[in-house]
Amino acid sequence: MVRRVRHNDYSGIVYIESELALVPRQHAIEGHWENRETVVQGPGWETGVQAVAWGRKRAPIVLLRIHRVALEYRYQRVGDLLVRLHAPVDHDYIHYDAGEVPWASVPGHQPDPQLRRWPGARDSPDADVVADYGGTVYLVQERPEEEGAVLGYTARWEALHDGVMIPREVVGPRWEGDFRAAVAWARERAPYVLIHHPRGLGYQSAGESDLPGLNIPRWEGDHKVGAPVVDAHPSAGQYVLTLGPSNLAAFPIPEEFIPAGGFPD
Repeated sequence: MVRRVRHNDYSGIVYIESELALVPRQHAIEGHWENRETVVQGPGWETGVQAVAWGRKRAPIVLLRIHRVALEYRYQRVGDLLVRLHAPVDHDYIHYDAGEVPWASVPGHQPDPQLRRWPGARDSPDADVVADYGGTVYLVQERPEEEGAVLGYTARWEALHDGVMIPREVVGPRWEGDFRAAVAWARERAPYVLIHHPRGLGYQSAGESDLPGLNIPRWEGDHKVGAPVVDAHPSAGQYVLTLGPSNLAAFPIPEEFIPAGGFPD
């Protein structure tokens, strides 16, 4: 066993996170026009204004769906440290109704409280509509597409300085050696090491000590994580994913925020 030497300022916490490749889409927004039995693909657009303008020239009903990716953190006080915990990524949608005919006014369509009216959308056709105007245009702004391979791992060392958590050093994602090299680097600098596994599935603890009160499973030396097979019951705003071969702790944003110390009895 190789004995590693601690850094002179050994303290704080190191976060190790995977870095994934993002594949740029050809256009920010894509879509098509459905009219009678024909489907016409749009050329693609860089802005919602351009896409909606194309749609309104072709159809009285124009719908735009925007995929939103919400990235949030929770913070946990552990002694003098403030630990930043990445919440699982939340994917949801924003829907806009941009045509001259509002979706809710179409016979057989139920009102959708999640459907927003496109700002400035008129309830009359544009002046320069195409000859076979009709049907529906569907537009979508997809979230960034992730390429499957993990590029590497970034390690971020944070420690207290004058009562403030500040970054001390950030390295990666390329390492001389395998994933264990990132863990070894982290252990030289801080007693607490948190591994955030690919695609935000959850955390494992790999430092000399475990953060008290968080019940984060220990890293056993295998960084390959499979698909979730069992969800444990949520407890105190935390859940553990049972994966093959590892267990991970995740910290979703709670639906209700409770003030420090709780509510009065």
